[in-house]
Amino acid sequence: MATKKLDLRFTFRSPSMIELMTIMESGGIWEKYGVDVRLLEFSVDATSDEERLFSGDIDFILGDHVSPYRRIAEGHPMICLGQTVNYENLWVVTTQEITSLPMLTGRRVMGSPLWDNGHHIAHNAGTRVLFLSMQGVDIDQVDWVKGESRGRLAPERGAPFDPVLEGKAEACLISPRHGDRAREAGLRVFEFPPFPMIKNMTLTSMLPNVLKDSDLARRVIHVMTEATEFFATNREETLGMLRDPVSPLPDGHLDRLASRYDERIAEYEPTLFPNPQGIINVHRLSGMLYPEVKQMNPLALWDLRLLHEVRAERAQLAAS
Repeated sequence: MATKKLDLRFTFRSPSMIELMTIMESGGIWEKYGVDVRLLEFSVDATSDEERLFSGDIDFILGDHVSPYRRIAEGHPMICLGQTVNYENLWVVTTQEITSLPMLTGRRVMGSPLWDNGHHIAHNAGTRVLFLSMQGVDIDQVDWVKGESRGRLAPERGAPFDPVLEGKAEACLISPRHGDRAREAGLRVFEFPPFPMIKNMTLTSMLPNVLKDSDLARRVIHVMTEATEFFATNREETLGMLRDPVSPLPDGHLDRLASRYDERIAEYEPTLFPNPQGIINVHRLSGMLYPEVKQMNPLALWDLRLLHEVRAERAQLAAS
């Protein structure tokens, strides 16, 4: 489709992105849009990634959407161009004596404070702190109980509400699929609709670079869109591709994905447009971590122009 190939260098911030990135590579989507991936690295260090972005060492960060508000306040014109997942499914499990979530103020809750030993917690954990705060819990008065870190792709050991059953904590956050088991175990479950949040594969870059030449960003948006559509419509082919992922997956991940495939499909936003409330919520989280960004407009980090252009281009291609 594209004539002149463009080189691409990027880092990605979460193993949860390996699913789409494997489709991009194994499905030939990068090649289709004339993108030659010269650098693909997993990184957990947002500060280092951002410095590499500023210096021109990389073109994009996939998944950086909290600390960029602080970087804008420092004078670095970072920009987010698109987004694959717009919400987090969060329910709360408590002992029976907890009849409303504000009662968790001063109680033991599985999780971590926003800051610990001079470092702020990761985005997923921060989202949970924000969520509880928005439910009326005074997060500064919570007795946080740290457990073993278990991200989406980490191997599961027992149930996430086991610490509550064992008396180590009085509450924890779970995904809805664990709700019935928690009730059967005699715990109280607080149900909530999906919580709007910016997460997963955000396409993050520098505004001057995009304004100077948007061709590479436009192509990457096409690739992200097509990979998301492929995931939603080609279950068996996707599972087959993930037997040889572009980056290592934890043991058992493929089996868990196969058993929850429809759940994963529902999470993805194929248009890449961010949820407006999600933008507000991720800005709230950033403001909790970096007070200097609280007065910043949440939209200061976002430029959706290319999403509209790509949508029009894809409509024209479909009609031709």
